[in-house]
Amino acid sequence: MTRVVLVDDHELFREGLRALLQGEQVSVVGTAGDAREAIRLLDDSACDLVIVDVTLPGPSGVSLLRDLKRAQPHRPVLMLTMHTHADVVADAFDNGADGYALKSQSPAELLEAIHAVVAGERYLAPTLRTATSDGGGDSSTPSGLLRMLTRREREIFELLVRGENNRAIGRLLFISVKTVETHRTRLMRKLEVHSIAELVRLAARHGHLAAWATNVA
Repeated sequence: MTRVVLVDDHELFREGLRALLQGEQVSVVGTAGDAREAIRLLDDSACDLVIVDVTLPGPSGVSLLRDLKRAQPHRPVLMLTMHTHADVVADAFDNGADGYALKSQSPAELLEAIHAVVAGERYLAPTLRTATSDGGGDSSTPSGLLRMLTRREREIFELLVRGENNRAIGRLLFISVKTVETHRTRLMRKLEVHSIAELVRLAARHGHLAAWATNVA
């Protein structure tokens, strides 16, 4: 039985989601309407997953996510929201989200998201996995710059966005760590980014959100 805490400012939605999840091997052990209430509740509750809306009164859901991950890095947090903008999705993953689901998804998909995140997988809503590039062909734009990467640089780009480190990438591509580092330096220079967080944001904005959705079809 998966124990869940729901954090959403709409009581009707919380109760509806509680009713939906009950009987699906999911037990809602607590609900909260804002970040402060959630922190107090989670101090006293044992749970396997926290489901958080992005928009909350007072501190935002992403702010709550950051605090939760700072306190307990290994407890999964699934964002459940209506927000589909790439910057919002990127911000959630930058701050440690284990999954990002949409309130417009079907009950079956929501249950899939819960079980995937609790199992240690990264989850992204199917409609966001199919996000496409804005299609700009100008090589001065990030989308154009992606086309300037070599095949190997593209492979390493995708693996970096997926969360793999240099050693893991070397094993996957059968190349040395030093070679990975060289390609990584070159591709980041071409894309004009200076950190993995910036790389992930660029991926989100230009059609590579699917790279986050590891272990999902």
